[in-house]
Amino acid sequence: MPAIHRSRTCWRGRVYQLIAAGICALAFALLLGGVIPVQTAHADGGTAAFSIRPAAAHSTSAAAIPYFVLNLKPGTTIQRTVRVTNTGTAPGSVALYPVDATTGQTSGVVYLSHQAPRSDVGAWITVTAPHLTLNPGQSQEVAFTVVVPSTVRPGQHVGGLVAENLAVQNASNSNVQIGIQHLSIVAVQVNVPGPQSQRLDATGIQAGGAHNYQALFVSLHNMGTQMMKPSGTLQVTDMAGHQLKQVKLTLDTLLPQTTIDYPVYLDGQALGPGHYKALLSLTYGDLQQTLQRTFDFKITAADLTQVFGNRSPNTPPAAAAEGSNGILRVLAIAGAVALLLLVVLGASIIFVPALRPRLLARKR
Repeated sequence: MPAIHRSRTCWRGRVYQLIAAGICALAFALLLGGVIPVQTAHADGGTAAFSIRPAAAHSTSAAAIPYFVLNLKPGTTIQRTVRVTNTGTAPGSVALYPVDATTGQTSGVVYLSHQAPRSDVGAWITVTAPHLTLNPGQSQEVAFTVVVPSTVRPGQHVGGLVAENLAVQNASNSNVQIGIQHLSIVAVQVNVPGPQSQRLDATGIQAGGAHNYQALFVSLHNMGTQMMKPSGTLQVTDMAGHQLKQVKLTLDTLLPQTTIDYPVYLDGQALGPGHYKALLSLTYGDLQQTLQRTFDFKITAADLTQVFGNRSPNTPPAAAAEGSNGILRVLAIAGAVALLLLVVLGASIIFVPALRPRLLARKR
């Protein structure tokens, strides 16, 4: 009988140990699952990657400014050279083509796609070798010609020369497949002589936003011939003149003859439905000219629904983000506590039953 009792105790101990090992393995897997992505990378023999810069013949300007700045009169034709290099680890092919530039919505220079119509510098450039195939580490110089039209406005014009990797790299996450096209761009700035002007205008303001971020969109138009980087403030008051918001503005480049609806995001308490006034004050240009405009605008219930959805319109965007982060922190702490309990439970199941037979034997 004692032998049978010891046999049952050992059998139960082994079962407990197996269960505990499974719990510990599960806890360990959960821990790793939080920090290690499920997707694994597979070696594919390397990939090609391309860079494009002004060639050595233009290294004087490229040392300080890694793009082309050309002072050209209307009707001028000039040739320049770029160096294209395969900086990757596999052979590859690259396409070279010119594009126009414009001002991005949040300011700064952006380049249009290959399919977009070209009417400025992108239309003035012709590339002698539109396609190249290069081995890893190999470089090749490619000439391009710039022909400035005989009739063109004076001032600054900006375009670019693009090196597009013809190999599309696939990135996957779960069941989603994403094709990534890699582009490298060197800017081409053409300065045309003639009467120059720096003139900024603001034509309106409109309320909007999305994803719990309320914004005011200010329509800005660079009406001059020079680039500019305005800075200043936007004040919002109620119709009685009580200040509700004041936001500092520091914009990046606005290209000449471009218009954007610049988003000004409002932190803190959201503006509810009603009528408001906005005072815009911007300083710009070499002469530090000042632009001041006052606009009336309104916010409707539909505007708030677009921004906040079913959330309270009085919930500040910052508070909403902090609340979301707070929930994540609580869940993370709860997960850590649960993981610790699993480990403790597993250890107790492993070690306590193993001691029971010895304690029972001593009592007997």
